[in-house]
Amino acid sequence: MKRYKCLTRNSSLASAIFVPYYAGLDFRRNIRRRNVAERDAAWKELFKWLKKQPQWKESHILSFLNIERSPTYPTYFHPTSAVEILTWQDKIKLATRPVLFSFAGAQRPSRSRNGLVRTQVILQCKSSFKNCRFLDCDVKANSCDDPISLMKLFESSV
Repeated sequence: MKRYKCLTRNSSLASAIFVPYYAGLDFRRNIRRRNVAERDAAWKELFKWLKKQPQWKESHILSFLNIERSPTYPTYFHPTSAVEILTWQDKIKLATRPVLFSFAGAQRPSRSRNGLVRTQVILQCKSSFKNCRFLDCDVKANSCDDPISLMKLFESSV
């Protein structure tokens, strides 16, 4: 980003400021914590620090990007040029995708798991191996931390 002339290192001169806080990473690290104060501590600490900065005393429009608006998650595909996108599209167009549906996820800790949509997706996917592939992202399994496993999974399905 620093290659653009409109950028400045002096944040008090900036009309827009990017704060690189990736909530998804913090969420993944703290997902199992029952103590809400502990779970939310990192972003609250960041917010307190931002409020102490002189440039944040001004009026600002605050914008948060959700995972849906960010680089594609969890595929690890973050193209840096149009050529990379076109190359990727060509590869996918030629790929044999024998599976209808793929799901990467983990069971949620819950007393009534059977009522959860996630549980039903996992159960149906496991029972229909011909049409569905399931990658267990449980903390113990650690499968979803491997980009190759995820890419193979998603590349094999429609």
